Amino acid sequence: MSIRFSLLRMVHGLIFTALLSLPAQKAISQDTPADRASVFLAEKAPEWEKECHDGEMTSCVLLGSLYLEGSGVDADHVEALHLFEMACGGSNMGGCHNVAHMHHNGFATEQSYVEAARFWHIACEGRYLDSCVSLGYAHREGIGTTQDYAEAIRLYELACNGQNGNGCTFLGLMYFDGLGVEPDSSDAARFYSLGCTHYSPLGCTLIGNLYERGLGVEADAELSFTHYEKACNSNDPSGFHLLGIAFGRGFGVEASKERGLHFLRKSCELGGVEACERAATVPQDFDE
Repeated sequence: MSIRFSLLRMVHGLIFTALLSLPAQKAISQDTPADRASVFLAEKAPEWEKECHDGEMTSCVLLGSLYLEGSGVDADHVEALHLFEMACGGSNMGGCHNVAHMHHNGFATEQSYVEAARFWHIACEGRYLDSCVSLGYAHREGIGTTQDYAEAIRLYELACNGQNGNGCTFLGLMYFDGLGVEPDSSDAARFYSLGCTHYSPLGCTLIGNLYERGLGVEADAELSFTHYEKACNSNDPSGFHLLGIAFGRGFGVEASKERGLHFLRKSCELGGVEACERAATVPQDFDE
């Protein structure tokens, strides 16, 4: 039976999640790898602060990220925005990209999709390809700028040609959904595969689903399962969701409802709402 999932829900908002999770500041210890990482970052903060004040803009971005996430320092979004703006003013495109996300999410500033699009445009012009992808998505959805499928495709192509995995994946979605181009599952599969090759977890999930459904490629249960595993290796919630269903139904792998439930719960922990709902109805839902 075909594995079903909501493509639109899974894709919507993916591009804008990178800076949404802000972990609470914890007491620093050295008991776990994460704690040791916090110790390391706390030790690096003074070094990056000095380098930033000496004009090293990359260090300003790194220090700003610490303040944004509360890693090794107390979280301070105002200081994070200040450091990102300083870096952007010093022609560091990573700084401009992060300023865009601060505006998009309303961190330390009034939420403004228009300002976010403006800074993504600046960074994309400076060949910061993640910003090209974000701006492309903004044009696809008409968020903070005009809805323009042709411009979205141009930006995704620019990013994909620069081996940005999400650029390739979102270009594939334009072909799959028939936005600005004729619908073409074969081209969608080609770009999803490129996205997966260039480390886009969503690309791995989507090409895996096409192999499962036999759309644009010859149906292949084993290849479908393999690509879902690749997505899981990057903590992609949709990948865990579909891997859980594959185990539950024995699709491309020996059936195991216990392992299926394990992966559904993992997806749920990572924010996969549909996986939470499905996990609550196991075992019967594996049979639907």
